[in-house]
Amino acid sequence: MLKHISSSLEYRAFLRDEKDHLGYAQLKRLDTSKFHSALHKLRKLDVDLAVDVLFPLYSVTGRPAHDPAVLIRSFILMQHLGYLSIHNWCADLSSDSLLQWLIGSFSPPGPASHYDFINRLTHSDPHLSDLLQQGYYTKPSQKKPKNHDKLINYSHSETLYLADKYKNGAEWDRDRMIYTLQSLFNALAVIPSSDMGFIESNNLILSGDGSSLHIHASPFGHKVKLDKDGNPLVRYSAPDADIGWDSDLESYYLGYTLYNISYHNPHRSVDLPIYIDLEKASRHDALTTISASARLFDMNPDIHPRYMCFDAASDSLAIFQFFRHKNIIPIIDRNQRSAGDNPFDKFKLNENGVPVCPNGTPMYDYGYDIQR
Repeated sequence: MLKHISSSLEYRAFLRDEKDHLGYAQLKRLDTSKFHSALHKLRKLDVDLAVDVLFPLYSVTGRPAHDPAVLIRSFILMQHLGYLSIHNWCADLSSDSLLQWLIGSFSPPGPASHYDFINRLTHSDPHLSDLLQQGYYTKPSQKKPKNHDKLINYSHSETLYLADKYKNGAEWDRDRMIYTLQSLFNALAVIPSSDMGFIESNNLILSGDGSSLHIHASPFGHKVKLDKDGNPLVRYSAPDADIGWDSDLESYYLGYTLYNISYHNPHRSVDLPIYIDLEKASRHDALTTISASARLFDMNPDIHPRYMCFDAASDSLAIFQFFRHKNIIPIIDRNQRSAGDNPFDKFKLNENGVPVCPNGTPMYDYGYDIQR
């Protein structure tokens, strides 16, 4: 049950009124760049903007829950200070008055409250059994790709299917695990950045790409017990992860693909992520290009990019058609490895050397770069 979410005004009042509780040593730490920048970041955070996202996560009855505004500031400060373990972070938080002052509470939440908040954001049930058969994670059967290549684990028919699936929006696609967390990020970071002019609306140019997210868990899991047939049952740290190929390290890895759509503001010299998605490590970026873009437009309909830029992994006719259907010009590197699937091979050239459709329409009207 959630009775109250502290406002930004209440947080600033807490910082002002409770600063006297900090000793001389703590004030000296606060003057260092690390803690000074943390304070600046937390003061700028306006949790009031996410009230509509947070309240539905809690029931109307039961034991009062910790203030989600405090938990959000706790996670942000934890990341800012470089902690990787929630238990280590909560151990230091429980005994450090400066950290408690920064998150806005001298009665900080413990590890269980932090994990419970994660479960609320991801809508995961901690009581579900996660015991699986041994050998749950398996490497792809195909050979390792060449230097800096990706695993080719999709067909162009899949991009055609996704493009057709998402052409009319993605409103029905909001039951994904990460949707609430994406909504929270959109409310706290993207919308305020747009309102303050960091994201300009004229001739908006966005870029999308995926990167390997290693979880560093054991792909073999931990044996727990035997099933009725005597086969070992194993608990895995992240059963929704899988095996992918990291083209930078040129090795297989266990984890996810972190897909990021970003905006570059040349006038302020800043790069801002405006949408973040998690996909299976084995999923090809060409597929995520369509789904992530459609979900971004669904989540933030006020964003109307003029151009969207992608690397050669997204060089597919269906992707060009999808963005032109959205009145967006896609700028995509040519994939030299897919010469056999080159859409230009299907069209004739006009007198200017530009590929044209059978009706004479230049292909750049569909988003192709005529400089190819």
